Amino acid sequence: MRVKICGIMEAQQAVWAVEAGADYVGLVLAPSRRRIATEKAREIATRLDAEGLRDRVGLVGVFVNESPARINETARACGLDYVQLSGDESWDFCRQIELPLIKAVKLAANYSASELVAGLEREWTKLETSKLAILVEPLVDGFHGGAGKQLDWESLGELSGTLPVILAGGLNPDSVETACRLVKPWGVDVSSGVETNGVKDREKIKAFVAAARREE
Repeated sequence: MRVKICGIMEAQQAVWAVEAGADYVGLVLAPSRRRIATEKAREIATRLDAEGLRDRVGLVGVFVNESPARINETARACGLDYVQLSGDESWDFCRQIELPLIKAVKLAANYSASELVAGLEREWTKLETSKLAILVEPLVDGFHGGAGKQLDWESLGELSGTLPVILAGGLNPDSVETACRLVKPWGVDVSSGVETNGVKDREKIKAFVAAARREE
């Protein structure tokens, strides 16, 4: 089970995530309460290098409706390993990104699993070197993330059984084991679910990773 801790804002938080066993650390480089500057992202990468942790984790930059040129430039400047597109970017847009990517797909409450699978499989096969995973999260008005809302996990089995799906939205140390058992995703993503008073909590990060891995 791959685990992504998103919304990391400080280098020490990234160190906690790697030490806990996370596979990916998400750095939000788009308008958000957790947005960080390019310089801070580079600082986080440098800190992981200095502590010998860089080869144990993938740095993911989260972007929303930026130009491909800007995304690629920022990714190089920050030393990112992956790009996550969390806006309204088309699949054609995805093919212009240089790094492997995570494409966020927002699901409305009444989505059809079979139609979604067919559409995603068709577009996914068109991607080449940029393939990594599809992140599914709830569609929440006014937000480019899941906003802590939870999907109907039982309806996602068909989707996660055919594609590399990262499950996001409403996950925390208490719920992630159940979610993994029902959905069997390729990976899980969490941000607010490992925070206390809006700040990443080391013990919650450790508990989340441990709980996710119990379903492997």
